[in-house]
Amino acid sequence: MVIWTEGERNPLTLAALKDGRIKASIEDIAAALTGDYRRELIFMYRSILLMNRVTIEENRAAN
Repeated sequence: MVIWTEGERNPLTLAALKDGRIKASIEDIAAALTGDYRRELIFMYRSILLMNRVTIEENRAAN
């Protein structure tokens, strides 16, 4: 989902990144990804990803 937080909004591009184990078609995933992306939710998700990265790096440094 990093690509999504960096500005990619094309549903087909995002759907093409699906894991091979996912049974849904690219078209079904693209349909689910079609819509309005609220800026505040994108900001929150980006913040969570950043906190997650920092936590992982701190854990690596501690071990």
